[in-house]
Amino acid sequence: MRAPLTKLARPSGALAMVAVDQREALRGMFAAHQSTPVPDAQLTQFKVDVARELSPYASALLVDQEFGINAIIDQKALHGTCGLIAAADLLVGPAGGAATDTAVDPDVDPIRMRDIGSVGLKFLVLWRNDESPDIRAKISTSCVRSQVYLQLLKSLLSHQLILPAVSIGKKS
Repeated sequence: MRAPLTKLARPSGALAMVAVDQREALRGMFAAHQSTPVPDAQLTQFKVDVARELSPYASALLVDQEFGINAIIDQKALHGTCGLIAAADLLVGPAGGAATDTAVDPDVDPIRMRDIGSVGLKFLVLWRNDESPDIRAKISTSCVRSQVYLQLLKSLLSHQLILPAVSIGKKS
């Protein structure tokens, strides 16, 4: 295993990650089982609860900034042995539905993510058999060239990088 992945793995090297970076799709799942609107606070509390209950058993937790990361950090819900991965993508899609497209989230500051303990960034690239692979390649390239990654590269030249996830821990 490559050294930067050790921050996302169990001592055995196995990866057991929990992803709670869903946003509108999660809202849609809750909405299907309740008669009242799903407030942002409900999504946030769910993510805090998942982090608190599952992070002691997970090697890493993937969470979004919009509804999760701040509350998880503020409430100290992440177990110390669980690596944190910050979603660096904007998910585009219908309210309460699954993502139909993605873009780089300009509000995700990789330096801040590092400073609050994130050991990686994630960018979702949707792949569809009915679309040209060139579309996905263009999106991936724009992600790598985006301000998120350029800022990371400029500020963390002494850090190891893994793309599309970016390791933001210092070299050992």
